[in-house]
Amino acid sequence: MLRFLHLVIETAMHKLMPEIKIVGVLYNPQENQAKVDAAVQAAKKEGLTLLPKEVGTPRALPDALESLAKRVDLLWGINDQMVLSPQTAEAVLLFSFRRAVPFVGLSSSWVKAGALYSLDRNYSDLGAQCGELALKILNGAKPGALPPVPPRKVLYSLNLKTADHMKLDIPQSIIEEAQSVFR
Repeated sequence: MLRFLHLVIETAMHKLMPEIKIVGVLYNPQENQAKVDAAVQAAKKEGLTLLPKEVGTPRALPDALESLAKRVDLLWGINDQMVLSPQTAEAVLLFSFRRAVPFVGLSSSWVKAGALYSLDRNYSDLGAQCGELALKILNGAKPGALPPVPPRKVLYSLNLKTADHMKLDIPQSIIEEAQSVFR
């Protein structure tokens, strides 16, 4: 998750929206407290403020969104079964659209539905990485001795309709690098 936060920062803040300073994140503490705590520290190192907002139940989501409305420049979506689900997607995306707070989605389907952009793993390359790890094990490496390996390649999707609505000027080079562009 910290690798993804770094990529969110690198993509959004340095390329798409360099003026971003405060990033909001909604999360269920039972599922993601440790990840969010680590992400708060990682954001500080990047010169950003990560403003986490706990969501204990799906019913608490609208109030949590409103509490962030005028305080954040971007809403970062993390994998969280309670907060970001098919049942809550409409509320999150409508909040983003109505308040002009860009939402970084979890996948290209979120981007297609209205998120500004998403980062995703390149699953073909992940398969190759798994094969490389398997070869190391077959050549005698102990599985427990192999360090965790983050994805080498990350893909991103971009929604230009959302960018236009939020009056964001996306450089042509960023558009051309995206794997999926929704217009």
